[in-house]
Amino acid sequence: MPQNCNEQMENKNNNTEIGKIETKYIQINRGIFQGDSLSPLWFCLPLNPLSNILKREDTGVQIKQNKEVIYTLSHLLYMDDIKIYAPREMQLKHLVKMIYNFLNDIKMEFGLDKCRTQSIKKGKQVVERVQGNNMPKIEPMYEDEMYKYLGMHQKQCTEHKYIKEIIKEKYFKRINMILKSKLNAKNQIKAINTYAIPLLTSTFGIVKWIQTEMKDIQTKTNVAMTKHRCHHPKAAVERTTLKRKDGGRGLIDLSNLHNNSIINLRKYFYSKQAQSPYYRAIVKADKHTPLILSDEEKTWSIVEDADKLTRWKEKALHGRFPHDVDQDTVDKQATYNWLKRGELQPETEGFFIAIQDQVIKTNNYRRYILKDGIESDLCRRCKKASETIHHVIGGCQAIAQSDYKFRHDQVGKIIHQELALKYKLIEHKVNYYQYEPATILENNEYEMYWDRTIITDKRLEHNRPDIVVKKKNENEVLLIDFAVTNNNNLTQTYREKITKYIDLCFEIKDMWKYDRVRVIPLVLSNMGVTYQKH
Repeated sequence: MPQNCNEQMENKNNNTEIGKIETKYIQINRGIFQGDSLSPLWFCLPLNPLSNILKREDTGVQIKQNKEVIYTLSHLLYMDDIKIYAPREMQLKHLVKMIYNFLNDIKMEFGLDKCRTQSIKKGKQVVERVQGNNMPKIEPMYEDEMYKYLGMHQKQCTEHKYIKEIIKEKYFKRINMILKSKLNAKNQIKAINTYAIPLLTSTFGIVKWIQTEMKDIQTKTNVAMTKHRCHHPKAAVERTTLKRKDGGRGLIDLSNLHNNSIINLRKYFYSKQAQSPYYRAIVKADKHTPLILSDEEKTWSIVEDADKLTRWKEKALHGRFPHDVDQDTVDKQATYNWLKRGELQPETEGFFIAIQDQVIKTNNYRRYILKDGIESDLCRRCKKASETIHHVIGGCQAIAQSDYKFRHDQVGKIIHQELALKYKLIEHKVNYYQYEPATILENNEYEMYWDRTIITDKRLEHNRPDIVVKKKNENEVLLIDFAVTNNNNLTQTYREKITKYIDLCFEIKDMWKYDRVRVIPLVLSNMGVTYQKH
C-alpha cells in the first residue's frame, strides 16, 4: 500500500485495477484524488501533526467547573475544517501563524476566502482583524454575520432556530420531490428514509429539537403524502411508522430516531470520559447542548413497535383489522407479504390500507362516524343492507355475479400462472391482467386443468374445482379451489371447501388410479387476511 501511494503521487496519470475491474486513466494535476475511500485517510495523514503541534502550545479557551480549569481547548479539527480558540488576540495570531507555516511546509494552500475571525469581549462581539508579519490578512465577522462549521450555522453559539428553518425547508423539498416520482410504494418510503430524513439526522445532538417539533414534522410528512394521494387522512397513523412485516409502511419514526441518536451520543461520551480529559471536561461542563451530559439521570423515551401495535388494536374502527390478523387461524406473514414486497403504486397501497382501516366514505361511515347528516345508511346498489366496507367488498348481492366473480377469476389467473411456471407448463410470465389460462396444459410430468368439469361415474353436485393438477411421477392429484370471503368467514369457508370435494376425491382415485388425491383450499379475505392452513 505505501508503494502504491508513492506511485500515485509521482505519476499524475493514474488508473486502478482490482481483480478484473480496471478504471480509466485519471489526470491528477494537483493535490490528492477525491472520490475513493483511501483519499480521506491520505488527506488526514499530513494534517495529524498539526493537531499535536497546537496541543503542545497549551493555549486556548479554558473550560471551567466551579471556577476550576478542567481543560484548555485550543482547536477543533475535522478533515479540512479547523476552528482555533485563544483568550487574547496575540495568542490567536500566534496560532494562526503556526498553522500558516505548517501548511506552507506540506505545500497545502490556506483557504483565506473561507476564513474569518470572531472576537468576543465581555459577551459582546467586536470587529478585529487578525494579521501578523509575513501572513495574509483574515477578515473579521460582523455582528449580523454567521459562519458554518461542519454544516452548522453559528455566531457566538449554534443558531438553532435558523438551522431548523433551513433544514425543514430542504427536508420538505426533498419529500415533495420523492412523492412526485414514479417509485413504487416500498421504494418511495425507502427514498424518504435514506434521502430526506438524513437531513434531520445530521442535526440531532447539535440542534435543540423538542418532541413537539418532531411530531409536527412527522404530521406534515403524512399531510404531504395525503396531498400526493399516497396516504388516507383518516387511516391509522400508527401504521405509517410500523415495519412492513407488522402491517405498517416502514417510514422512520422521527421522535424515536431523535431520541435514539441522543441516547447513543450520550453513551459514546460517557464511555470515552475515562480515557480522555477532553471528553471528561465536556461531560462535566455540558449543560446547554441537546445532550445535557452533565445530567447523567436524564432520560429519553422510545415508543416500541409493540406499543404502537397495542394502540392500533385499541382503536374501535382501525383496530378491527389487526384483531382479525391475530387469530390463530390466520397466516400473519402471508397476510402482510404484499406490504413487504411493496410492488404496488403508492396510491394503490394507501387506498388498500384505508380499506383495511375501514375509513372509506361508505354510507354507514358517513352516518355513524362522520355524522354528516345523511338520512339512510342503506347500500346504494342493493338497497337492502347497511353500506359498510365489509358489505361493499364482499356482501352485496347486486354485484356478486359481476365484480366479485371478476375478482375471484383474477386471483385464479395469478395462481394458475404461478403453478404453470413452477411445473414448466409455460415458459414466460406475463402481467396477470393479460394472462388467459388454457383449459388444459400438459407435459411429461404434469397435467393441469383450469375451471373444467370432471366427468365421474357417479353424478356429483360439486365436480368443478378451480384448478386440477395431476402429478404423474408422484401419482398424486391436487384439487385446488380458492375463495375470497369476509374476514370472519375464513374458517367456515375453508371447511366448506374440504367437505365440498370429498366425494370427488374418492371418484378420481378410483377412475384415474392415483394413490393420493388432496383438496387444497386457498382462502383469503377481501381485505387480504390469509388462512393459516395453506
